[in-house]
Amino acid sequence: MLEIRQLTKRFGENTAVDAANIIVDAPTMIGIIGRSGAGKSTLLRMLNRLSDATDGSVTFNGEE
Repeated sequence: MLEIRQLTKRFGENTAVDAANIIVDAPTMIGIIGRSGAGKSTLLRMLNRLSDATDGSVTFNGEE
């Protein structure tokens, strides 16, 4: 299970991802859509540990 809780990423005064909450219970294919500059790539970079979150947590199968 993947749990994203209150995940936030700020760049100075700008907030790219603001308190995202997502729970994926089983192996599932999901899509992330939004306009240009909405924070889609930033969210994926935090999930892949390419960028650290400012706040919040990502837990996969009980491990942060």
